Amino acid sequence: MLKISLKGDLAHFAHQDGKPLPGVAPVAMQQGEYVAKVIQHRFKQKEYPPFHYVDFGSLAVIGRHAAVVDLGFMQFSGFIAWLFWVFVHIYFLIEFDNKLIVMIQWCWNYFTRKRGARLITGEEAKMLIEIDGRGDYHLPELEKETLEV
Repeated sequence: MLKISLKGDLAHFAHQDGKPLPGVAPVAMQQGEYVAKVIQHRFKQKEYPPFHYVDFGSLAVIGRHAAVVDLGFMQFSGFIAWLFWVFVHIYFLIEFDNKLIVMIQWCWNYFTRKRGARLITGEEAKMLIEIDGRGDYHLPELEKETLEV
């Protein structure tokens, strides 16, 4: 009998409260650990209990040095929350050299106010958002033409 497991962003898993789990890294990490244990148990022809997600909280960056943290039992925001976000993300990276490289890159980008481009288009992209010297975003006056997406 063929058994297929689908985890991560592609899976719609009705959580314990009936709502689907969000497509974020903490969910995927717990699902990955669960699937690894299920596979190990299947090799031994043993059953494994159903997946149970544990919500450790939510983190979100909301500015250059501001974030919000909701741990369930405590919420905080601002610079301290941003530092918490940085260190939690560094902590969960694999291998020491990855942690060191990412930390150096983040520090360099923070102090030089550089923003990394994450799009490779193969052609010159039109600037739809302008960034001023302080790192704030502004919408420029767009020409009256149709933008192709």
